[in-house]
Amino acid sequence: MKIIYHHRTRGEDAQGIHIQSLQDAWSELGHEVHEVSLGRVQSGKSQPSNGHQKHSEGRGPLGSLIYEGLSLGYNVYGMHNLQKAIKEYQPSLIYERYCLNLTAGALAAGKHQIPFVLEVNSPLVDEMSKESGLIGRSVAQRCERLVLTKATRVVVVTDVLRKHYEQQGFDTSKFQVIHNGIDPHLFHPNVDARPIRERYDLADRCVIGFVGWARQWHRLDLLVDAYAKLPDRDRFAVLICGDGPAISGLREQAKTLGVADAVHFSGGLDHHEIPGHIAAMDIAVLPSIPVYASPMKLFEYMAMGKAVLVPDQPNLHEVIVAGQNGMFIPKDDPNGFARAVTELAINPALQQKISQGAIETIQQGKYFWTENARRVLQGVGLG
Repeated sequence: MKIIYHHRTRGEDAQGIHIQSLQDAWSELGHEVHEVSLGRVQSGKSQPSNGHQKHSEGRGPLGSLIYEGLSLGYNVYGMHNLQKAIKEYQPSLIYERYCLNLTAGALAAGKHQIPFVLEVNSPLVDEMSKESGLIGRSVAQRCERLVLTKATRVVVVTDVLRKHYEQQGFDTSKFQVIHNGIDPHLFHPNVDARPIRERYDLADRCVIGFVGWARQWHRLDLLVDAYAKLPDRDRFAVLICGDGPAISGLREQAKTLGVADAVHFSGGLDHHEIPGHIAAMDIAVLPSIPVYASPMKLFEYMAMGKAVLVPDQPNLHEVIVAGQNGMFIPKDDPNGFARAVTELAINPALQQKISQGAIETIQQGKYFWTENARRVLQGVGLG
């Protein structure tokens, strides 16, 4: 089968990893995939590894106006390229990653009567309105309604996101919830942890870690603070993997609390370096994530058998069962975060139980990119 994957993403981050992983999965299943986009996405860096960005970071009103105008203008370029690709490849499916004001895929698919699957990772209109006061909100809403209405199938990454659109009046009977996944060849429990443990002189300490592009809203300050409060903290260490605007502040915080020698920072990492760093961890944390997200790092942590700590919110209850395959952190509660870290850190038996439960969840739920690719095709009757 021939599939066109259309997107407007150029980020060297988890979006790129997601895009490339799904295309590779279809290829692995024997399908022919053709990418139509602004440019070949680069998926080398694993940042931000939960697939979520603040879209308005560093963008003022003028920048927002320019961005919104360009996002609308792209549709002329995208429509031209899609029609050219349709004529050349005669695809059985057009798959598109949702972006603000992007309508080219839906219009091209409708014109040529080709099944159209739209993948939605976040409610962009609402999200960007809250972050930057979306200037063309009414236009963006009309574009969003057009693509969601015309799509043959809408893939959303959490049921929380599906309910968001249901509450907005959309018919979600054609919505399909497919959480993010992993490549089991990269992320598995048998990755050798020794090289990274030796690099940071972690010895046999219990390592509490995080992977991703560190922003202030990730609340990694809670992790550093929790470490500083651990009883007998010399038996533990912190490993923060990735770069980001929050790193300098975290370094200063560690110095101020007198724990800089035990809080380690890897700096930016390529995607192939991530498994070895996760392998060096015993406990993996997500102090804060968006309420609708399906964080890729969660599934990577779990596939590698790490005891995970995540915020207590509905989107994570879709995957995590407290005490079985993870533990919940009270949201926006620094003391509760410290208590949860302490409870898990000083209890190796609980760590082991959660570790095994996490591996079983990934295996039984088949949270793999190849399975996600298969589910998409089955959803439109092509599997």
